[in-house]
Amino acid sequence: IEGIPVTPQEWTIAVFLFMFGCCIGSFLNVVIYRVPREKSLVHPGSACPHCGRPIRFYDNIPLLSWLILRAKCRHCKAPISPRYFIVELLTGTMFLGVYLLYFHTNVRPTMGVDGTWFVYLLHLILIAAFIAASGIDLELWIIPLSICWFVTLEGFLGSAVAGYIIDP
Repeated sequence: IEGIPVTPQEWTIAVFLFMFGCCIGSFLNVVIYRVPREKSLVHPGSACPHCGRPIRFYDNIPLLSWLILRAKCRHCKAPISPRYFIVELLTGTMFLGVYLLYFHTNVRPTMGVDGTWFVYLLHLILIAAFIAASGIDLELWIIPLSICWFVTLEGFLGSAVAGYIIDP
């Protein structure tokens, strides 16, 4: 069947890419919250914006924690925005969807195995950056220049390296 993984290896790749995309979506939520507020992306760790208590690792599992906690902080019971769940689900779905599009349909251009994976990776980076920019824009009506510069740099580096990976 075209477009649907059928072997155990393909299912494993598909499930991994979806889960990996959800994890990237969790990080994108950090980017969406912290970048426009000019806060560090790495320190301090995630905390409830209402009570300030650190979020434990088991309360930070993409998609599942939001559902298990019923969209509320474990400690203060303050509501957790549905944006967190939506961004994680959207990112996971995009990572899986682009994989299925590139590797299980005839939509992608023929670039050889190495070239397709390279372009797939570049597109995932762009998609992630655009999801972060969109999330910030929807909330604050701004797009930080740091995201624009990141996408520009990724485009230049991707173009420079592509000649060595994709056979012309």
